[in-house]
Amino acid sequence: MHRNRVGMYVEDGSRGEPLRAFVPDPLPPMPPLQLGGRLQTSLEAASVAVGMDAIGTLLPNPGSFIRGCVREQAVLSA
Repeated sequence: MHRNRVGMYVEDGSRGEPLRAFVPDPLPPMPPLQLGGRLQTSLEAASVAVGMDAIGTLLPNPGSFIRGCVREQAVLSA
């Protein structure tokens, strides 16, 4: 699997100032991600390193924690 780009830059100057914005490709990616081998091992090691593997045992409702993180990221990126 080889991906060259994950989006493109769009340039606009309609308001008198040059503007360049990055527009990501739509999700889900094509071709779909293939998690296996070294990529899967690296993902699991990263999850252990940040403690995401144990979050289900520490929180009574891990879904609430994850929803909060997703919401925060959406607000920050808007």
